[in-house]
Amino acid sequence: MRSIITLIAMILSFSSYASTKTELNRFFDGLSVACETKYDTFVAKRTNVYSLSNPIIIKVNSDEVVVTLDISFYDCNEVDGKFVFSKLEEHMNATYISLNRNEEIINVYREDLHKEVAAFTENFDVAALSDKIVNGTKKVSLLIPIANLDINTFSQAQEKGEFYTTLYLRTKTRTYTSEIDLGSRLVGSGAFRLFFDLNKNKAQF
Repeated sequence: MRSIITLIAMILSFSSYASTKTELNRFFDGLSVACETKYDTFVAKRTNVYSLSNPIIIKVNSDEVVVTLDISFYDCNEVDGKFVFSKLEEHMNATYISLNRNEEIINVYREDLHKEVAAFTENFDVAALSDKIVNGTKKVSLLIPIANLDINTFSQAQEKGEFYTTLYLRTKTRTYTSEIDLGSRLVGSGAFRLFFDLNKNKAQF
């Protein structure tokens, strides 16, 4: 059985090697992103692979809730013949190999111009945004109006609290080569569903 840790990989459809894990959960619906082949190392550099964990409510009143979460970014590399995820301290830029129209191997550069964690309602309205994420960011905070939280109607998650919100990493990403600027786009991801039990001052995935 492959090891699994909960992470999110960025999807381009919205427009120290210490780890021994080989598979990362991307969503809570069981989908995953792997680190088991050379192609997986390409995907991890072309996109962002990250995790959110340790949600803590630091403030709550009748109008709003403030929650903090730990955030980590990961790369996939081949080390001593094994493919492993490793944490990244610097994650705003990456380089990967691709083919041009003439099927020549070229370097493609990824530059993340802006990163933030966004909370969305079930109608895809923005409920809250974190501060800007940069290299070295290890914790994010979101102030979410209570009125922007969704009602928990998930039958198998009723014990987690009355409300929830959907979180994902939102990035404005530029890609370019030595010869051409491929432009920038807003890149979204799959989501963490974060539940709130405001009576117990508790948040959990």
